[in-house]
Amino acid sequence: VQPGEVVGSSVYELYKDYPDMLDSMRKALDGETITFEAEVGDQYFRNWYTPQKNIMGETTGLFGLSVNITEQKLYEHNFNSEKQKLDDILEGTNAGTWNWNVQTGECEFNERWAEIMGYTLKELSPVDVSTWNKNVHPDDLPIANALLAKHFNNEYDYFDIEFRQPHKNGTWVWVNARGKVTQWTEDGKPLLMSGIHLDISDRKQAEIKLTQEKEFSEQMINALPGLFYQISTEGRFINWNKNFEAITGYSESEINKLSPIELFEGDDKKHIAERIQESFSLGNSDAYANLISKKGTSTPYYWTGKTIIINNEPF
Repeated sequence: VQPGEVVGSSVYELYKDYPDMLDSMRKALDGETITFEAEVGDQYFRNWYTPQKNIMGETTGLFGLSVNITEQKLYEHNFNSEKQKLDDILEGTNAGTWNWNVQTGECEFNERWAEIMGYTLKELSPVDVSTWNKNVHPDDLPIANALLAKHFNNEYDYFDIEFRQPHKNGTWVWVNARGKVTQWTEDGKPLLMSGIHLDISDRKQAEIKLTQEKEFSEQMINALPGLFYQISTEGRFINWNKNFEAITGYSESEINKLSPIELFEGDDKKHIAERIQESFSLGNSDAYANLISKKGTSTPYYWTGKTIIINNEPF
């Protein structure tokens, strides 16, 4: 529609397909000042209507102003769409979020950040960078500060650390904090930094349990009076007890390069090779053979072998 085409036209006819706009005009003619947004086709407008009055104060018409805000609306739509995606990701990962003004110490945390420690955000308020610092295990804080310094110096692209936080119930929870400086000052100092917190307590507890089980297993193996070793189907040593090193005279690095049959000589070498193959084929085997140490000492031993399966692999 061209400007000249609407001169003299009835607004009621012109906006007959837009009842909200007509309703706003009527309110303006009744004496109200109206501001509203309207969608016309594929365009968006912000409209302002105010009554036009004569010297007697009587409404004789209205003044109207419409501003095309289509680009702003598209920007808001895209921004809200991306924000919703980010919110969905954060909700899906159950992550706490933080934003930190490094220069002023001001911080913003979401509710999940406080929830990881058993609190509401209101219980921790007011919050700033000291809230973060005092909720880090004292043994972990120096490590965190050192990693932050490296990130601020551009030695690391990201800040990434696993540390402990005190829970409201008196326990410690493990958290993985990740973040990055998103804005720098003109003189190259960190200005704004954003990141997330993930509760990794279950994973850390599993790791601690696995470490304890491994230590217990090693202690049991090392307590055995005889020789113990574990080999792969390729004939390489995987594991052994300390007594094995003491009796053979070989160091850990040397044993890693040895195959079992290198500890035997003559007919014993062939005999042990056959018994190892038999053990992998039938599940168990045994043999009498003389062990030859690094110094050349020969010691008779009774050997027993049994195949075990670890992660679907025979040993």
